[in-house]
Amino acid sequence: MLPGFSYAPFGDLQAAQEMIGPQTAAVLVEPIQGEGGINTAPEGFLQGLRDLCDEYGAVLIFDEVQTGAGRTGHLYAYQGIGVVPDVLTSAKGLGGGMPVGAVIAKEEYASLTPGNHGSTFGGNPLAMAAVKAVLGVVDDPAFLEEVRFKGRILKNALALIADRVPGAEVRGEGLLLGLDLKDPELARQVFEHCLEEGVLVNLVAGTTVRLAPPLTVTRAEIRHALDTIRAAIDDLVGVPVGLSMAQAPVGRRLNARQAVQQQEAAPSPISGGSCLTLAEFGPAEMGLILGEACA
Repeated sequence: MLPGFSYAPFGDLQAAQEMIGPQTAAVLVEPIQGEGGINTAPEGFLQGLRDLCDEYGAVLIFDEVQTGAGRTGHLYAYQGIGVVPDVLTSAKGLGGGMPVGAVIAKEEYASLTPGNHGSTFGGNPLAMAAVKAVLGVVDDPAFLEEVRFKGRILKNALALIADRVPGAEVRGEGLLLGLDLKDPELARQVFEHCLEEGVLVNLVAGTTVRLAPPLTVTRAEIRHALDTIRAAIDDLVGVPVGLSMAQAPVGRRLNARQAVQQQEAAPSPISGGSCLTLAEFGPAEMGLILGEACA
């Protein structure tokens, strides 16, 4: 980070109020912390920062490098939160694998105008072609709704897994989710098990297994990821599938693969289709979906 920044705890509006004043040029914040452990902002925190910036004439900047380009089920996370920043940074998913970064600003804060020399390689044709192709897919209401739907399924299923580990919790939005196991050693072992089984996850903030699959992740891939994480928890914690930690018999352990096999559903006849269907999920996930639909 460039010199001149002062730091307040994420989510602590009172601390921010004590630091922001007439001397403040800008406030920079992630709507959801990525490397910090997939921490979502408490209710009212981002709106409070917006109000403070308006009061003192400071620029509100959202770092959406991880949350942008459809990751949370909105083109940018601020659209789902309802708090509009003055400046927004974007990268990573914006290029779909092509290195690219962008700064998006309200017109009154756009200091670089056509003709200014901003960057030697900024806006080069190859990178911009990649961004245009990505936005052509991602910036579509049906696509973003699919991301939100898959995110709800994954988050609800992870919450059931978290019930088997004391204190564990699930955080995040859309397809940016974190399973915080509250135990560095357990988190490391689950992380390593996932990699061994071909499920690419990350370990952030010491105790959180981060899931940020491609936005085009299939229902079969989601099932595989959930089965893999369940198997790891069953093997390491010893709580059988379908039971919470409180319900598990003392000393009961299932072999990880046996736990998966006992819950393995028959292959769906519509696997490989282009839409998400209930048949692709296990009984626990189906119950959650149906419950939400009937609520």
